[in-house]
Amino acid sequence: MSSPLIFRESVMDGAEGLPYPNTSLLRDLAEFSGYGYGALRAAISRSRANGELSSFVDGDGATRYRTTEFARSVGQVAKAAGKLPEGFLVAIFSFAAEEEAQRSRLREKLKYFGFRRLAQNTYINGLIDTAGLEAQLKADGLEEHLFLFPCPRVEEPSLARRLGTVFDVAGRSAALAEFLKDLRAFVGGPRLDALEFGRRMFYSGPIFHRICFTEEPPLPASFLPRGYPIAALREFYRGKMEDRGADISTYYLKFSSGAV
Repeated sequence: MSSPLIFRESVMDGAEGLPYPNTSLLRDLAEFSGYGYGALRAAISRSRANGELSSFVDGDGATRYRTTEFARSVGQVAKAAGKLPEGFLVAIFSFAAEEEAQRSRLREKLKYFGFRRLAQNTYINGLIDTAGLEAQLKADGLEEHLFLFPCPRVEEPSLARRLGTVFDVAGRSAALAEFLKDLRAFVGGPRLDALEFGRRMFYSGPIFHRICFTEEPPLPASFLPRGYPIAALREFYRGKMEDRGADISTYYLKFSSGAV
């Protein structure tokens, strides 16, 4: 459901002039994904309640949707994946035993920004821009529980081997290669018309985000084996966005230009 919003605000180049998504666009994508209108309405309600989605009524009376500041900051961090300098960001947090609810909320926020668990109360990531994360933690009253330690230079050879084992880099490599094969078959067909291609790109967007960002080990390129598929996956998806960006806009506008 959120895919058109994220594309509009964080992914599509030159999308600033496009209208924000309306219910018609979200419904078409939901039905393409196998969900009915009732399920879509429930998902919109949940997303509004948990702060992932906001809405407004435009001049024509249409309800339009956009992501929140928190979701946009996550999108910007995800967009920068693969372009970060070498190094790590280590996150260590501390809570009293009775503060489990707060601990869970902080872990959830870390995962949104691509942090992966390394040890108890310790997560790592690449050297991301932490402004959005820190703003959200401050708003939630959690900033005093988290300590962030940048490690810009990591030259211990054994660390690459140990982290590769912790995050099962060999298994990830095989899984990414299989996903790239499936993605090429799903969106790479030359016979897909603009509407079908647009639907498939929006459908695959959250899957791409989960596999290539949320679940991807936050390891520097120097820690990865030769031929590791993450760069090829990102290049393929970015290439499709560039080569057929007009088709994505055609699909987007067909449904989101109306007043529904």
